[in-house]
Amino acid sequence: MLAMVDTAMYDAWTAYSKKAIPLYDSGVKRRSSSGTDANKIKTISYAAYRVEVDLFPSFQTSASNLMASLEFDPNDTSTDLTTPTGIGNRAAAAVLAARHHDGSNQLGDLHPGAYTDYTGYMPVNTPDKINDPNRWQPLRVSDGMGGFVVQTYIAPFWGMVTPFAKLPKFDGNGPDLLPNEAAIDGAQRILKYSADPVKVAGGNDR
Repeated sequence: MLAMVDTAMYDAWTAYSKKAIPLYDSGVKRRSSSGTDANKIKTISYAAYRVEVDLFPSFQTSASNLMASLEFDPNDTSTDLTTPTGIGNRAAAAVLAARHHDGSNQLGDLHPGAYTDYTGYMPVNTPDKINDPNRWQPLRVSDGMGGFVVQTYIAPFWGMVTPFAKLPKFDGNGPDLLPNEAAIDGAQRILKYSADPVKVAGGNDR
């Protein structure tokens, strides 16, 4: 979410740069001759505002009030690329158009509910039995009301989300798997850390 806001701001700003290239094509042309600080601020503000209220609709009132405090009309949806407002709105629209269908299920169109799992993932392990030590195991945790609930995997589909940039290719076949000695050593160290977090943290916090 932060990357979406930052990307919209950056893409809007590129309109006033002689070299910078936007990540998403919004049709914005370079207007470096009109790149005053006031125009840049206005353009970036609209880009950020449009993405923020799309991601966090419950914050729309506070975000609109902030825009108004800057003397920017939050209801101005102009897409006129000769104006700072239009550039900002178009840059935001391009980011949203790309990220609404990036596999994150923000709109709930892949499965009911925003950001919900659409893969039908079922854990291999149960809270009471480890069938595969190399796979995630749900735990039985307190529900805060005297009972217990079993954890669910929050986002098993997140590896399918389109990244913002090209990721480096890693050598090897991934992490060490049990019963590999290196994996066992790593697991033992994690258990040690969990058993004595104060000592690991240097004794500063308990």
